[in-house]
Amino acid sequence: FKSKYELCCNMIKENAEEFRRKLVEEIEYCPMAKSKLERLIEFHFQYFTGKGNIFQAIYGKSGDSTVMIGHILKVA
Repeated sequence: FKSKYELCCNMIKENAEEFRRKLVEEIEYCPMAKSKLERLIEFHFQYFTGKGNIFQAIYGKSGDSTVMIGHILKVA
């Protein structure tokens, strides 16, 4: 990677693709719109409240501590 910014963007893209793939897998076999929506909401909460999620760092939270993405990019 030519820069930390490029590395960060690539990591975000890869994680977003993984999130989308997992989400599609989760709702693929739900027969009704209501069950798809319920599963989507449940998946969303499980994914974004779990540990080790890059999106927590992007949005400024990781567990009980605040993470500053700008600071990560400057330090990394």
